[in-house]
Amino acid sequence: MDTRIYNVADASTQVQFGKNTCRVVTEAELTDDFILDALNSVRDILIDKPRRQCVNFYVDKYRDFDGSFVNVKGEEIFLEEEYENLLETPSEWFRSQILTKEPLVKALRVRKENRSRLVALFSLTRLMFPNKAMLWGIRPSNDNSK
Repeated sequence: MDTRIYNVADASTQVQFGKNTCRVVTEAELTDDFILDALNSVRDILIDKPRRQCVNFYVDKYRDFDGSFVNVKGEEIFLEEEYENLLETPSEWFRSQILTKEPLVKALRVRKENRSRLVALFSLTRLMFPNKAMLWGIRPSNDNSK
């Protein structure tokens, strides 16, 4: 049996053992810059959708994913708790936190109970747009704009 991991798009979406896999977002990745970039990506995806359909959009993507989520070591994991937390997300949360008129310029302060919601949200967004997700949290070393 071939045990190599073939890189399809980037390090977050791969074909492993002939099965699609997506690396789940970890707690260590949830830095301010990462959250800011990921939330703006989610905003770009959802900006034209009614806020009541935001949760359904991600539920459909999770349902239609023919593969599994893996951790950093490549072990299959299940997003059951995170997914349940995402299902219970009120539409007002999307309106107030993500679907703002202007893109976010400063990372939100994330409460502890919302972190698992963000893990599911960002993991599913990484699944849909792996090339964009590759740059979340990355800043140029010579950023003179500040």
